[in-house]
Amino acid sequence: MDKKVSRISLPFIAFKKALKNSPAVLKILSLKFGFYFLGVGFFLIFLISVFLSEIFTIQAFSEFYGLGNILFFALKSFSYAFTLFIIPYYAYKETYSSLPAPPFWDFISRTVYPVVIAHIKATFLLLFFTLLFILPGIYKRIRWNFLNETVFFENEKPGSALKKSDQTTRSFFWTLVLFLCLTFVFSSLLPRLLGKVMLYLNVPVFIFSSLKLFIVFYLSSFVILWKTHFYFEIKKFKGEPISL
Repeated sequence: MDKKVSRISLPFIAFKKALKNSPAVLKILSLKFGFYFLGVGFFLIFLISVFLSEIFTIQAFSEFYGLGNILFFALKSFSYAFTLFIIPYYAYKETYSSLPAPPFWDFISRTVYPVVIAHIKATFLLLFFTLLFILPGIYKRIRWNFLNETVFFENEKPGSALKKSDQTTRSFFWTLVLFLCLTFVFSSLLPRLLGKVMLYLNVPVFIFSSLKLFIVFYLSSFVILWKTHFYFEIKKFKGEPISL
């Protein structure tokens, strides 16, 4: 990439490219996983809503949001296990359509084990750093931000993926901090703001929770797509190749 492009502009360039690719990638995500996931989520929300409507009190209403938070956390964790693989794979195919790519299930079979092992190792190391001093743990968490992408696009083994991810983010620390702040707005602050608006408008519980699940799913999916393109832009800036 032209070195006149500053490091600080890379998250914004990646955002524009994620927006451009989002219709194609999110459509594939919806057909392969999203519609089924949201259908199950809406059904579970409906069951809870019907159950609580029979004993609807202020206490039951508050209990709904307690159950709802647990349900949303479980559903979000479940969906991440799928979107984590689907979105980067199809983002690569959309961006680098001229380059060869293995079939999707071959990609899954090759990467699922290394990703899990790399995250287990990273978790223990982050816990170790955090127990010693909090700041080193935060620093390492930021430097390992592209752990998944390193396994996906550089064919790194679990042990070397940590080192390679650290090397990829070298000299991009504050750019990563900016990116994480921007994605926090999308994945956390924006859904909360929309939730407060729906509460203010007194939207029925089932509709409120269903819309919340829908919004959180697609916003978090877009953040993964944005992060993937950010990784692509950093590798392009550094002149380093990637492949599936």
